[in-house]
Amino acid sequence: MKTNIFILLPLLIACSSNHFKNKNLISGIKVSSSIPVFNNKGKQLKFDTSSSSVYFYNNQILYHSYYIQDCSINGVSILNEKRDYFFVYTQNEKYGYIFNKYKTINKERVSVDSAKSIEFINSIKFESLLVDNCKNYQFISKSIDPFTDNMVVLCTFKGLEDSTKKIKGQLEYSNQFSNIPFTMSKKFDSLSQMKNGKLKKIKIITDLVQNGVIFPNFEISYFFEEETISDSTKQNLIYYFKNAHD
Repeated sequence: MKTNIFILLPLLIACSSNHFKNKNLISGIKVSSSIPVFNNKGKQLKFDTSSSSVYFYNNQILYHSYYIQDCSINGVSILNEKRDYFFVYTQNEKYGYIFNKYKTINKERVSVDSAKSIEFINSIKFESLLVDNCKNYQFISKSIDPFTDNMVVLCTFKGLEDSTKKIKGQLEYSNQFSNIPFTMSKKFDSLSQMKNGKLKKIKIITDLVQNGVIFPNFEISYFFEEETISDSTKQNLIYYFKNAHD
């Protein structure tokens, strides 16, 4: 049985073809999530984590993602394997290429819109959770972390159907990503009023009720960080960038 680990939300990706004047420059970001897992009695068991990376090279974009392939016989697991794959496309092109050695030795030509729609980074829906389901938000405080110079914004969001239901948000901003053609959320970037500030981390805290069980202080976190690209990783990425064509 194939289990896709992605619990996916719309992160907005903004890419600029003029950004990379140095043709040897590869820039990358990594988005990770941390989501608690509970049993049917509301006891937290662990945190489920997942991540995905996006790299930018000239006018090309590469997604490095993975899925978990598992298999069991009579309830006994005989396979639980992390499998990486790569999706590459050129900006403004309708088709791109998936490289997945576990499925085929050949690259697969696919629709860009179709491939992007299932990617972890493009499917994170915290904007929908906070904006579509909440009628307004209220700032609690803004502060600057003295160790990182990042801005931390605390706020609450009120539910549309039940105004007594509140969702707490902790948003952390940084200006270290000003040269990265990516944003987790243009809407939430604007809340910081920080020059070149981009959302780096968002933590959502709420009381979740599911099947009559209350999960207090249900906390979901998403993180955005710049990738450090080693020489070996760079060569591997260039291979996929160079071969993403007919």
